[in-house]
Amino acid sequence: MGNIAAVWPAFVQAMSEQEHRFPEFLNEPATEEELLEAEQQLGFPLPEEIKELYRIHNGQNHLYGIVFGLDFLSLTELCRKHNDWKELIDSEGPEGLAELGSLCTSAPPGAIQTVYANLRWLPLFYDGSGNAVGVDLDPGEQGSMCQIINFGRDEDNKLVLAPNLAAFIPRYLTAFAGEVEIEAEDDEDDIFFSLDAHAIDVWKRRAKEGAH
Repeated sequence: MGNIAAVWPAFVQAMSEQEHRFPEFLNEPATEEELLEAEQQLGFPLPEEIKELYRIHNGQNHLYGIVFGLDFLSLTELCRKHNDWKELIDSEGPEGLAELGSLCTSAPPGAIQTVYANLRWLPLFYDGSGNAVGVDLDPGEQGSMCQIINFGRDEDNKLVLAPNLAAFIPRYLTAFAGEVEIEAEDDEDDIFFSLDAHAIDVWKRRAKEGAH
């Protein structure tokens, strides 16, 4: 396992070899004031790994998802998505949430709480349709703090993709940089990054392969 200051730039470099403008699609580092403001909005401290990531780049500025079709959320967007989930949890109430979560599973068993939504799941990479990959700050009894999981509207079957962000980046980001499909529309700024399937599905497949 590496550290964020090493593994994230390695991913950016790998993507830059596929599309030289890739670094231009990333925001400047978050300031300490922005990190503090995010923590105040969330109501709890950010893990150090997450702060390290945002001290390098505060999300993306490109119109389309640069992480194989997923948006790398800025701190502002992360907090906005977190608030959306809070509103849903409040509106559904315990009975509604229990019904929504009735089909949820965890792999490995017991590692992830089998609920529909949890305010201690922080989205980092988002597909624009209610699904994300992010950090789990409220794991199941068999899980570990800051494990990386999939969750969201269509993600009933949740998997531990990696034990932490530093392990996730080389295995699921850098490792797939050479397989990225890049499309450009008539407007040269309309650049789309994708894999041969939805990125979250590709990563779940990789996680299942690694479990055998």
